[in-house]
Amino acid sequence: MKKITEATIEQIAKVLGRELTGSEITSMLENLSLYDFDNDRRVSNPNLTNTTKWRRINESIIAKIHDVYGNHAPLWNVIQYVANPARYIKQPGQWRNLRQSINEILIFNSYELGDDGLINQVSAANTMTEALERTQSLSNRLTPLKLDRRVMMFCREELLREDYFHAIFEASKGLMSRIQSLSGLQLDGTPLIEKSFSLRAPILFLRNNRLQTADERDMYFAISALLKTIVYMYRNPQAHHPKLYDEKNIDDAVSAFVMISKAHRILDNVMDVRGWDE
Repeated sequence: MKKITEATIEQIAKVLGRELTGSEITSMLENLSLYDFDNDRRVSNPNLTNTTKWRRINESIIAKIHDVYGNHAPLWNVIQYVANPARYIKQPGQWRNLRQSINEILIFNSYELGDDGLINQVSAANTMTEALERTQSLSNRLTPLKLDRRVMMFCREELLREDYFHAIFEASKGLMSRIQSLSGLQLDGTPLIEKSFSLRAPILFLRNNRLQTADERDMYFAISALLKTIVYMYRNPQAHHPKLYDEKNIDDAVSAFVMISKAHRILDNVMDVRGWDE
């Protein structure tokens, strides 16, 4: 395990300093039994204003670590104090950004701040690419992919909470809602897809696809299969513990959103039977 240097502690102190006011730092140092060096400075200069916020945090952490012979517990205590999820219950986006900023530093030292606001030991990142992949939020991972806007429309709140399972679930519900709107059916899930994309009596069909050739029928079947896959994996209301993907894995979440986005773009070329002669 890599030793956490004073330079690393300084980086973290700068991140934490942006989250607290001067008076909040004073309270934190008192609550965590950390020495407040500004009190000494005021003895010689009573009119002295507080030191820069991050410097106060930094020097108090380093001094305490020296007192306990290099144990990093004082650093973890400060991070967990500031990053207590209860402080951000109405600001989930700010919490997500704080956690990401801290983890971008800690991940190289075999630690990370978990979603519960506690420090966990993990394997260290060895490259910048690995560090970014492991610390970026789901929203940050999805932005460069230019997904269909309708994917995100139904799950913004869940994305802010980094709730992969329910974000995917709501996105898949949004997809089913769109098929209901296109078809005029009030069914859901697999029955909705089978009724809408029936080879015998189609309600929805692809533009320029008359289902006359084997290739056209295969393409039509592929659309139905894609939509059913989304239902089986992500939409099924009974699937509280999905087996085909890891609900806590960000890579699996990205794959799910890409699949749902592809389905939306296919539906852009779908019409109901009233447009059959167009």
